[in-house]
Amino acid sequence: MYYIFVVNDLKNDLKIMMSCEEIVEKLLDKKYWLFNDKYPISSRVKKLKRYDKVLLYMAGNHRKFFVASFTLDGESRNIEEVIGLDNKFYDFFRFAIPIKDVRTFVPPVSINTIINDLDFINNKKYWGLFFRQSMKAISEKDYIQIINSSQKKEQ
Repeated sequence: MYYIFVVNDLKNDLKIMMSCEEIVEKLLDKKYWLFNDKYPISSRVKKLKRYDKVLLYMAGNHRKFFVASFTLDGESRNIEEVIGLDNKFYDFFRFAIPIKDVRTFVPPVSINTIINDLDFINNKKYWGLFFRQSMKAISEKDYIQIINSSQKKEQ
């Protein structure tokens, strides 16, 4: 399966506890991705499988771009089983999944440059609605389209 994981700032009572960029940097470095236990995410996390392919999308002000890809390298586990993460993560998340084959996109791929080529966004005028959920399944075709767009930018 192919997924987009949407990342935004980690907030507590509207105060930013950790920026989106810091979250991505720390988790990609530790080779784990984290999830909370709120429905419907908790039920979706259980469906994730080893070798699923993931694109990371940064949402929020002045972002709106794809920044990385990776492959899931195991099943979900309780975050308490993972040592060495930033303490803030243990307060906000409950599940962790190991990842591998991390590839960052330099520069990131702006959604605005590829929106018309993506089938998963049915309504191009209100495309932002798709990214309101933190995890969405997409087709292999759309996954490849985004990966290929990142490779064009690197050349």
